[in-house]
Amino acid sequence: MIYSVRFVFIFFLYFGMVLESKALDIQCPASISESSSIKNSPADWEVIEGLEEHTLDQVSIYLFHPSQKGTQVPDNVQRTKNEESVTWRMIRGQNDEFWVGCSYHNTMAILARKLNNRISKCVASYEISKTGERLRLKKVFCN
Repeated sequence: MIYSVRFVFIFFLYFGMVLESKALDIQCPASISESSSIKNSPADWEVIEGLEEHTLDQVSIYLFHPSQKGTQVPDNVQRTKNEESVTWRMIRGQNDEFWVGCSYHNTMAILARKLNNRISKCVASYEISKTGERLRLKKVFCN
């Protein structure tokens, strides 16, 4: 009897960890600081670099590394009075890899991270204004 209780406990512990490792709550940084640089300034000019803060705008899902420009079109977009939910479903080919990218206002910079191969769906929730404009990204959850 003790043997079977241990087995059941270990089985559920392992099974729970497998399920838990599949779910991912994506936390994009709320803002990034970006430094500008100039590559070809004339000899008699001095470059004074600025540091600019950019706030989070949105997330995107990419097929392969974001540098390859494989932005995926969402499978579903639903709106309620105060929220917009954007859903992507990842159907993988043999060598496919998906990435999530965090985009920021007024910059081309993206913070990207490769998604676990077990992830098959991501949902981004945005707070929206009364006029329907996105105000902020509330949450991104992938499983």
